[in-house]
Amino acid sequence: MHQKVVNDGTPTVSIICGYINLQIHLSDTHIKQKAEVTIMALSRKKWNTIIILASILMISVLTVIDDNSKITPLQTQALFDKSAPLSQLQYGELWLQKRQSGWQCSARVLNCLEWANAWDQVHITALTDKPETEGEPVELVIQVDDLVDAQLWILFSQQGLLKSPAGNWYQIPPSLRESLAPIVRAQAN
Repeated sequence: MHQKVVNDGTPTVSIICGYINLQIHLSDTHIKQKAEVTIMALSRKKWNTIIILASILMISVLTVIDDNSKITPLQTQALFDKSAPLSQLQYGELWLQKRQSGWQCSARVLNCLEWANAWDQVHITALTDKPETEGEPVELVIQVDDLVDAQLWILFSQQGLLKSPAGNWYQIPPSLRESLAPIVRAQAN
């Protein structure tokens, strides 16, 4: 805000707000102060309103995106359920096991409970055609309660593809894939 005196002795207040340059000729000091406060308050109020509305809009958009990314497609089915719950899983060299006291994992796994719950609640979609695979596959040895023999499945984690022992192909929805990989403790050589 700049103040200067015009030739007739009346002070002029110049307020620059964005691209608008307002000049007000004031004769009384009291009116001058009141005009400054009113003009500045209106300008700040408008900007505050714009910022608040933009923030609410951004939060709403991010909430909708987050909610939609967690929704699994309708045609998915649970890999494990109450009649066939997961009891053990070996993921490469890492493993998890359900005991009476809860889940137990390899010593290197840092997120045991989250990893076990992700596998226990994983959903899959049956594929009709054999998909193109990329990356290195991971062998999964899966043990289900009340079954004597474990099953060998193949996981292509980058694409979320699972191959069953019978040769059937399944896909894991993208929103569930990240939590299926364990977080492991770093090892120094």
